[in-house]
Amino acid sequence: MNRSDFSRYSRRAVLSLVCGTVALYYFWVSRATTGEFEWGHDLGGYYNMLGRGFAGGHIYLPVEPNPELLRLNNPWDTSVDNALKMHDMALCNGHYFLYHGAAPAVLLFTPWRMLTRSDFPENAALFLFCMGGFLFSAATVLRLLRDSGDTPGPLLLALILLATGLCTNLPFLFSRIWVYEIAIACGYFCVSAAVYFLVRGGNYALALSGFLFGAAVASRPHLILCGVIAAVWLTFFARRGKRGLAAFLLAYGCVGVAIALYNYQRFGNPLEFGLRYMVTGGFQNDISLHPHNWLPGVYFMLLAPPHFSNVFPWAWMLQRYPFDSPLHELPRHYFIEPTVGALWLAPFLFTAAIARGTFRMIAIAALAVCCFLMTTHMSTQRYEVDFLPLAVTASAGAAATFISRRSGMLRAILMPLFGVAVLFGVFVNLALGISGPYEELRKSRPLRYLSIARALSPFPETRPLLNPRIDVEFTAKPADRPGGFYEPLLSIGHNQYQIYVERTAAGYRLTSQSESSTLTLERAGTEPLLVATVYSPDVGKLITSIDGRKAFTHDIARLIAAPAGVRTGEAWADANAARRFTGTIRVLRWLVQ
Repeated sequence: MNRSDFSRYSRRAVLSLVCGTVALYYFWVSRATTGEFEWGHDLGGYYNMLGRGFAGGHIYLPVEPNPELLRLNNPWDTSVDNALKMHDMALCNGHYFLYHGAAPAVLLFTPWRMLTRSDFPENAALFLFCMGGFLFSAATVLRLLRDSGDTPGPLLLALILLATGLCTNLPFLFSRIWVYEIAIACGYFCVSAAVYFLVRGGNYALALSGFLFGAAVASRPHLILCGVIAAVWLTFFARRGKRGLAAFLLAYGCVGVAIALYNYQRFGNPLEFGLRYMVTGGFQNDISLHPHNWLPGVYFMLLAPPHFSNVFPWAWMLQRYPFDSPLHELPRHYFIEPTVGALWLAPFLFTAAIARGTFRMIAIAALAVCCFLMTTHMSTQRYEVDFLPLAVTASAGAAATFISRRSGMLRAILMPLFGVAVLFGVFVNLALGISGPYEELRKSRPLRYLSIARALSPFPETRPLLNPRIDVEFTAKPADRPGGFYEPLLSIGHNQYQIYVERTAAGYRLTSQSESSTLTLERAGTEPLLVATVYSPDVGKLITSIDGRKAFTHDIARLIAAPAGVRTGEAWADANAARRFTGTIRVLRWLVQ
């Protein structure tokens, strides 16, 4: 076997190993929080309902709205009892419609329903969409590198595949599987496949590309930007011929017409996707595009850092906006959830700036979607899947091209730098896939969470325990700060229990918060506080005393915490809390099993 044959077989082995590893991870994590795939049943997911509706010959969901809700003058009022609503569905003309795009139902849920008379599990759908999107993205990078004459070696190939599969925020998408994640994953799959067939060329491939770009719009409407940029690229920069361009535009336009007719049949307006009719929280049924959303959009979508800890899973999401001056307050009605910026998930994204050719077109499409999202008044982690996989495809391809064309010392420097950036991104993505925004794995599968945590936590101080006995006592004197400024006193576990204090005109306001309840206590005077917190697993209660008197009692049947996870002077969840406690805290007793 000569050297070229060995290199070819090595690349094939790396391709099989990395793609197989990513597939096994996707398969595992798709069932980690939601359980096994449930085949042969009628299921309660929103896309299951839409699939049944389409299979039954109508476009509304087979769910009758509550008659009391229909009698209200304004059923979208946030004061209406949530028990009457189907949250985040569109209510119009006495029927529920799915605000989220219909493409997942058309491509998967309806055909499956018609063939098997049962529903397709949504967690299995997320696995298929994400796995398919990963394979198409990886194939796009490898094809473009081959066409440009750049053949990555086994190590560089492994890094490209890891970046494409695990630095794209997809692990986070698996942390909770519901209607939102299905629509986003389907949009990711459609765009990834559309870009691949666009790169492949040929009239039939371009027609399929146009169809898939249209299907992406039917998943996530703002992904229309990707199809428009691809059409411009085909028209002015790519050499695909007039027939190829016509095939692309015809397929893209046909899907657009179908979407317009679908919207017209539902809401009487071909451009209405159901946002104005969505039964949801206040101010969320309006896109509110405005330049004043840019600063928080840039921060939350690109820059917001994770909170690193020595406790499993080592990286967490915090809902915190660092700009607290009057000039940098969040815009009114701005909606945020815990978020980590894309530059922490894929630290090599800056290499997209040197992308050339088709990689540049892909980078521009990612930038356009990102800019649109940053202009809206909503930031949440899952939205990053709309642009980050495209950005990773462009940046990984650009980095591979740049490295492949270098030799000697420069290549020896660039390869480790790219490798460290990719591995760091993989670490952050996998950690956020475990922690998620609200720790769904710990809540829904605590024993599984503990088994993983214990296997990966070699030191007793950082090893999570189930229902440990906790006995902590400390003294604290909060800083003299104006009202509205909270200082953290005690945190147990991530977001499981915390105590905050706020100075008032008369003294202190103490807040004791568990995952299920929040209690407050007003305290006069300005003397230092003696705080004692005890958790007894045999009674399932966490009791906090102030100066020897019982102040707060929380029923906590299950508590998971490591000794290092009992923290004084640090806030995990409250966006208004100080980063550090400015008083003095002395821990007298610590966490024991």
